[in-house]
Amino acid sequence: WVMTLVLLVTAVVMAVLNIFARRRIQRLSNEHISVESQANHYLVDTLNGMEAVKIYGAEEAMRKRYDRTLRDVRDTLLKVSMTNQKEAQKVEIAQHVGVAVIYFVGAISCVYRNLTVGVLYAFLSSMTTILSTLNAWLSMGMMHSSAQSGMDAIMRIVRKEIDVPDIAPELAKDLDTACEKSKENANYCVEFSDV
Repeated sequence: WVMTLVLLVTAVVMAVLNIFARRRIQRLSNEHISVESQANHYLVDTLNGMEAVKIYGAEEAMRKRYDRTLRDVRDTLLKVSMTNQKEAQKVEIAQHVGVAVIYFVGAISCVYRNLTVGVLYAFLSSMTTILSTLNAWLSMGMMHSSAQSGMDAIMRIVRKEIDVPDIAPELAKDLDTACEKSKENANYCVEFSDV
């Protein structure tokens, strides 16, 4: 029962560490997605305004600013990766400490409490299966937290309200007809050609 208690405490500690890790990873993943989005917006805006950039000779300033933006993207990605590794290591250390305590309690039980080696081996085999399965589940949870940030960003775009309202068909005007009417009435009309 002592080894079972240690196993349960180990599992609970691993789960609690994982919960805190998931929150931290999701927060950092959100930050990375935000920085990456800003970098993409900046690149698109720069490419769309390339003519103005060339006219004003601002290529070097734009390149430096984009380099800073890319460094921010790299830094946040490294922070997410390092945090993933550190948090996974915390869970694994908790697992290994628990296993070491169970081995120690098992050895003491074999010597002083008449526990047979066969029972100890059976418990250790079961413990290994339980903890490795738990660790796999917790790892998937951490990956899910990281992926959830991307999914949240996508869902924000999908749920965003349309800024331009739909025009009721009876209020919509046919531009060609309106232009012809204005010419007939000697009113001037703005015409776009080869746009």
